[in-house]
Amino acid sequence: MPEGPEHYLASDFINQSCNGKIFSGNVLKSSVTKNPCIELPFKHFLISAESRGKELMLKLSEFYEKDIKMDLELHNQSIKFEEINVEKQDQSTFQNKILSEVKILFQFGMSGTFTFTSEADIPKHSHLKFYTFEEPKMVLSFVDIRRFGKWKISDNFSENRGPDPVREYALFRKNIITNLTKKTFQKSICEALHDQTYFNGIGNYLRAEILYRAKIPPFTLAYEVLKDLPEEKKEPHDSTPDLLDYCKLVFNEVMQLKCSFYNSFNEHSDYKIFEKWLQCYCQPNMSNLVDKDGRTIWFEGSAGPLAPKGSKAISRHNTSKNSKKKTEVIRAKKIKENSIEITESKIRKKKIKVTKKIKNILQDTNLSLRRSSRIKKK
Repeated sequence: MPEGPEHYLASDFINQSCNGKIFSGNVLKSSVTKNPCIELPFKHFLISAESRGKELMLKLSEFYEKDIKMDLELHNQSIKFEEINVEKQDQSTFQNKILSEVKILFQFGMSGTFTFTSEADIPKHSHLKFYTFEEPKMVLSFVDIRRFGKWKISDNFSENRGPDPVREYALFRKNIITNLTKKTFQKSICEALHDQTYFNGIGNYLRAEILYRAKIPPFTLAYEVLKDLPEEKKEPHDSTPDLLDYCKLVFNEVMQLKCSFYNSFNEHSDYKIFEKWLQCYCQPNMSNLVDKDGRTIWFEGSAGPLAPKGSKAISRHNTSKNSKKKTEVIRAKKIKENSIEITESKIRKKKIKVTKKIKNILQDTNLSLRRSSRIKKK
């Protein structure tokens, strides 16, 4: 499941891809998704994004139509810009022309991500699409193979999710230390780290890496781990970091990698970069157990006093072969999906080329027939 860093990388990708581009027309939703339709009160708009933990906010900002100097040829729908070239202008250039906004809140589910492609290369599992105004049209798509992702119109991030560990570190820390009497902190620390009310953006691989680096057994009571930590800290201490410091430091490391196990927004990046970065999660020399929520936690050494025992002490992927096999299967699936999409795109392009050739042949044939008929008449 995409975690906080993946949502941040997606927002960064959107902002870079959509910078200086004007979008227009209807927002198209796939027929298979149960998520709501998005209806806009304006025709032309700009797109920007912001993430907070495991959520992403897409902002559609109205762009004033009279500031778009254009000539519409109604017969072939081609668009010519007279004065502005949106490709060369920065998003900040347009801020004074923004009239209203529509905000869409996304949660990625198990496989959500964003792509920015030509119309011919739209991925197969695109469930929400935004089209550029300028020709040739480009498309920002929300792609979700497993369809657990959600979106809705919302002016704010969800109230039941805590502050972002990176962007709101001081608030993130305070929200935890001032609520240690709550039920969440009477659980094992590995289970508490999944509670998005306090640890917004922390998921399975992040919690394993955080606990490993903090040298804390995963099945230790959360309250005991956190009770002596100071409430106020503006920034983590790199020399002697505590558990909450690691929540920001490890989170931030993945953001700097620009890729992860779940998605990559740079076509030249390699998942092996992320795999090399991992020190604990899915590593063959590490132990693992299944917590009360049914999720596998990876660790080194002692599991801690609250570790499941007897029939409840289930472990998964104990051998290096199983761990490697899982990674290879996932990678093979990704490669297969990508190759299918590329093949389908090539077929579409070839069909277009063949159709154009046939049209040209027919036109040439008609011309020659007309000429021959004229000659006969003469």
